[in-house]
Amino acid sequence: MSRFVQLTACAAALALPYSDSGFSEEASQLRQEFQFSRSRGEASLALFGARAEAIRELWRLYNECATGGWDGYDARPMSMEAARAAVDMIRALPEGMPIPELTAENDGAISLDWASGRHRSFSVSTNGTERLAFAWLDGARSGSGVELFLDGHWPHRLLTELEEICGDRQRASLRA
Repeated sequence: MSRFVQLTACAAALALPYSDSGFSEEASQLRQEFQFSRSRGEASLALFGARAEAIRELWRLYNECATGGWDGYDARPMSMEAARAAVDMIRALPEGMPIPELTAENDGAISLDWASGRHRSFSVSTNGTERLAFAWLDGARSGSGVELFLDGHWPHRLLTELEEICGDRQRASLRA
């Protein structure tokens, strides 16, 4: 396979949401090729940038928290479903959006967190389902709720709040 075809397949795998609904032998082979192309692209900082580092950090966190009691108390193990959902969320972040900090939660979920000051923060939690619990603080304004992460796309409402919270930081990263 030529280098151009490899890079094109890699870029396509990074850009597309992943769906796993086929059962045939061909679907299985295609699934393996897709995952291989995606993992090669994500391993490249040149192609995937800070997202590759965030995904590596996520898997490191998963390995640390995959057994019960990882916090020294009664924390539930982080679920593989939550880890995969968080990877999908990182992949789906719009270009130029700051990369979140990742935190294991004691109920087995993962929190993606952004802060741009003491009184400006945004947090979204996934337990591996399509439901995302979120909360934000912007000075005297705050809010929380639940939205759905469907087909590999961030809900518009969450992106709007996130852009508000990280606005100055996002503009600075886009200028750099």
